[in-house]
Amino acid sequence: MRTRDRVLRFIVDYMEQNQYSPSIRDICEGTGLRSTSTVYTHLVNLHTDGKIQFDGVRRIKVEGYRFGKI
Repeated sequence: MRTRDRVLRFIVDYMEQNQYSPSIRDICEGTGLRSTSTVYTHLVNLHTDGKIQFDGVRRIKVEGYRFGKI
């Protein structure tokens, strides 16, 4: 599995469990990546690929998923 796919899978799993977006540091811990810069780059690339919406700070929305209370 590509690292970018691992990052996306972690985000989806985290949001399903917690009902909010993970921080970049949460993603580092959850995927085993050491660099927050690397995670940020993956988030930007996932955004460019249209798989997530990312505002560059904290808010992440995964396309095709709805999390939270209904």
